[in-house]
Amino acid sequence: MTSIRPWIPFTAAAVWAAMLGGCASAGQPEAAPEFATARVGLLGDYAGRRLRIEVEGRVLAEGRLPFPPPGAETRYDVEIGPERIAVASVAIEGCNPVWTGPIELSPRRTSYLLIQGCEVQPLAPD
Repeated sequence: MTSIRPWIPFTAAAVWAAMLGGCASAGQPEAAPEFATARVGLLGDYAGRRLRIEVEGRVLAEGRLPFPPPGAETRYDVEIGPERIAVASVAIEGCNPVWTGPIELSPRRTSYLLIQGCEVQPLAPD
C-alpha cells in the first residue's frame, strides 16, 4: 500500500493540470454582439440640394437639405441592429446615376457619407 500512495498526489496534480490546460486552450467565450441604433452623417457640399438617402431600404432623408448651424452636423438614425454592412443609395438633384454602395454601420457610432459634387464616398464609423 505504501508504494501506491506516492502516486496519488502526482495523479491528482496531473488530472488538475490537464483540466486547467483544457480550459485555458478553449479561450474566452465570444461576447454577444451589441444591438443599438447606428447613425449616418453627411459631410461635404450637400446643403441646398435635393437629396434622397436610403439605407437598408429605409428613407432617411428626402428633400432640399438646409445648411447646418456652425458646429452642428446632419445625422440620421438607422434601425437598431448589430455591426453590419448595409446597402445605401443617394440620389442627388442634377446627378445621374443614383449612387448605390455599401456602408459600414456600427451601434452607437456615426458612419459618414462624403458628398462632393455628384460623387459619394462612404467613410468608416467614427
